Amino acid sequence: MARAGVEGWETSGGVVRVRRQPCPQGPRLLFAADGPNVLEHYDGLFASLRGRADVVAYEPPGTGGSAPARDFGFRLDDFADNARDVLEKAGPRILVFPCYMSFVAGALARSSDEGVRGLVLPQAPSWAQMSLWLDRVDGRRVLRTPALGQLLVRAMPRRVARGWYAGSASADAKAALADIAEEALQAGGYFCLASLMQNFTTNADRRDDLGDVPSVIAWGDQDRSHGRPSRVTFAEANTVMHFEACGHSPELEDPEGFAEWLLAWCEDAGLSG
Repeated sequence: MARAGVEGWETSGGVVRVRRQPCPQGPRLLFAADGPNVLEHYDGLFASLRGRADVVAYEPPGTGGSAPARDFGFRLDDFADNARDVLEKAGPRILVFPCYMSFVAGALARSSDEGVRGLVLPQAPSWAQMSLWLDRVDGRRVLRTPALGQLLVRAMPRRVARGWYAGSASADAKAALADIAEEALQAGGYFCLASLMQNFTTNADRRDDLGDVPSVIAWGDQDRSHGRPSRVTFAEANTVMHFEACGHSPELEDPEGFAEWLLAWCEDAGLSG
């Protein structure tokens, strides 16, 4: 189903799929989709923020409708370059970057000229926690084996996606999230999990500090794929906000509650205008 405000933006990582909802008032937000989440998952959040914030959301290369460029390497630096291109087109923003994209947000925030006004990081792990997660979900290193991992994900993307939501989303949200992801995959959407797992940490600057901007971690306590939130060790995150009834994607599982909290946090941080 077509959504208003969806378009393609040329970037260094390929043409990325972007959804915009302009607003002359309120905070300026940039959301990054964490595959197999896609832009269609953001319907509730966009509705909750309509007329209250200027919103842009995009699918990073290899996610949903964003086909990765031939030379896109799926490394942290590649995603950072891509996000920098998106941010340049969108203008200065508060980044709402979940999971692995939180490392991308941190890399941009540590630079002084990236237009990053603040960081909101749903389910953001530390580097140590990310390593533990990789070993837990891919203990035999099947997905991290070049070619074999790609073939496996390509052969059964919907099964991989449904398995992901079964272990990460709250009981109330997992079926609806999986249905939307399956529809996107059936339409030819991307979920390049193996390429991400194999390459993201290559030559990465494994720092957990977040630069000199207001920052907060939003943590869904029902997420069974990650360790407990006490393992979150970002050195400079101002605080951790717990969403007790949500799993891995609190911004999508409770869009109304997340929107209310997000707008309040932006106001408290002086980022409302």
